[in-house]
Amino acid sequence: MADQLDMFPAPRVDRRPTVLPAPVDAATLALARRLPSSLRLGTCGWAHPGWAGSIYAHEHDAARLQTDGLAAYVEHPLLTTVTLERTRHRVPRRDDLRALAAQTPEDFRFVAYLPYGCACPSFGRGRPNPDFLSPQLGARLVDELIEGLGARLGLVLIEIPYADPATYGGRRGVVDRLGNLLRALPAGPSYAVEPHDHKWIGPAYADALTQFGATVCRAVHPSAPPLSALDPIAVDAPMVVHWACAPRFDYDSHARYLEPFDARCQPEPETLQRLVTRICAGLEAQRPTWVLVDNFAEGCAPRSVAAIAAEIERGWRPVDGPPVP
Repeated sequence: MADQLDMFPAPRVDRRPTVLPAPVDAATLALARRLPSSLRLGTCGWAHPGWAGSIYAHEHDAARLQTDGLAAYVEHPLLTTVTLERTRHRVPRRDDLRALAAQTPEDFRFVAYLPYGCACPSFGRGRPNPDFLSPQLGARLVDELIEGLGARLGLVLIEIPYADPATYGGRRGVVDRLGNLLRALPAGPSYAVEPHDHKWIGPAYADALTQFGATVCRAVHPSAPPLSALDPIAVDAPMVVHWACAPRFDYDSHARYLEPFDARCQPEPETLQRLVTRICAGLEAQRPTWVLVDNFAEGCAPRSVAAIAAEIERGWRPVDGPPVP
């Protein structure tokens, strides 16, 4: 724990409008250089005032960080991707997306969500969504993301909450809808499906992913299938890991305990090791590997990313080689 804290010097409180990156020590720079180039580490969003000292040199409010913090975020050598949390609900305006892309280097990649208007099976009070996994709507939304972000859109995450099979033609009906959606999505970004219902996970689901070049997102979330249930799904596609929150997460109690998200106040070493095992397996299979971490995983996403990076360095073995020295 102390080693991870040393990676992030103590912040200085400063209300100036300019958002500057926090200084990075030599050990963190060296660690980043030793990690494989096929690995992308990132967090869920970047507008978190509690990250002063870990990502930002000074303290700023969330509004300032949302508009100007990304340029400082990308300066951290371990962080080569980030999720656009706003895309859960809608696609931002094209000019807003282009402004975000302009704050990042050419080799940086964004992760966007397929908005809930297409990915969510129902609305309030269980009202079915007529556009659930709609190929036409899904393709249009992703086209809008590509128009704004261009080549910097690296991954689209399709997070599917529980879907009542009876509403959508049984379990096979849900999988068929997913296949039709994946078939219609434009080329360019990778696609990962994060199911929050284990009941329709099986051979037909794996076949749909394989047929259309998509992958499964291995998520740690109370409503997501256990990691072990997804291990048999072998697809020749990127490895995507999403550490959303603790396995036994309760939002109301955990949010009060974890805020302001400035420390790993709730370490989950067993979960971390389970994730690192799968991350290393993806790297050793020479698959592009994406790791996305939320503050609700352990209390501070950047510090969790640092812990993951250190464990990857210990466990990753290049093809036909020993662990990286």
